[in-house]
Amino acid sequence: MSINPLHLGLALGFIVLGLPVLFDYPEPPPFKVIGVLVGLGAAGLAIAYSQRWVAMGVATGLGFVLVDFVQIVIDTSFGLYDHNLFPIEMFIMFVLGQLFALPGAFLGFLVGRFLGAGKRVGYAVAGLAVFSSAVVTFDLV
Repeated sequence: MSINPLHLGLALGFIVLGLPVLFDYPEPPPFKVIGVLVGLGAAGLAIAYSQRWVAMGVATGLGFVLVDFVQIVIDTSFGLYDHNLFPIEMFIMFVLGQLFALPGAFLGFLVGRFLGAGKRVGYAVAGLAVFSSAVVTFDLV
């Protein structure tokens, strides 16, 4: 049984963004740092699956929307915030996710194409993004 690469991209985007936002709430790390890590994860998946680099970028960026949805459910169920503009909020998160993930996926495509990096290198880069997200979230340095 093989893993669907699009599910892998969605899970990667959710983990890389979800660790800092959901576990380091209310003061997550700077959004630029998280965005760079999401771009790095998308680059790794694009190296591993160079024929589908656009799909890898979009799927990884959709992790932003999934994290935002979980955040909205948590906030509204505990009465913390009123997300009355949640469709707009989710659209903004979609756009932000794509702004970070698509350039990373394109760079990963270029690295995979011109340097001949294989799936193992791509998985290592994606794993580095997940590990770095955990380090940033839990202040392991």
